Amino acid sequence: MLGKAEAWLADTIERLLTRADEEEAANPTVGKQVRSTTTRGKNKGVVGLVRRRMANQFRTYYRNGYNDPEALFNQRLAVEVIGEDAYRWLDADRVEVINPQQYRMSADEIRRRAVALAKHRNFMAAFWHGPTL
Repeated sequence: MLGKAEAWLADTIERLLTRADEEEAANPTVGKQVRSTTTRGKNKGVVGLVRRRMANQFRTYYRNGYNDPEALFNQRLAVEVIGEDAYRWLDADRVEVINPQQYRMSADEIRRRAVALAKHRNFMAAFWHGPTL
């Protein structure tokens, strides 16, 4: 009975970890190659590496959780374009990660983590705070 419950829990955790991994792979963080999705102007179609990520200084009206500085639409990215000396500063919600599959974990690694979390005695604490795997 306990083995069946652990198997079900491992499957559920694996689905959650897979979804979180997909979102993390598509998130433009430092070191990933991105493409600008703007349709006009000098940043149209710009491709480069993200070198810096910071809060958008032009959106500073934070109140009651509205315009959270950690939200993707309130982040600015310094993108290094090959052949240019200066960074291009782009809004994080106006770029897409090029080939996000290369930043994903393997299915075996996700399954191994899910099984380890399912066997953890207090799996919810381990899930949110991260167990030592």
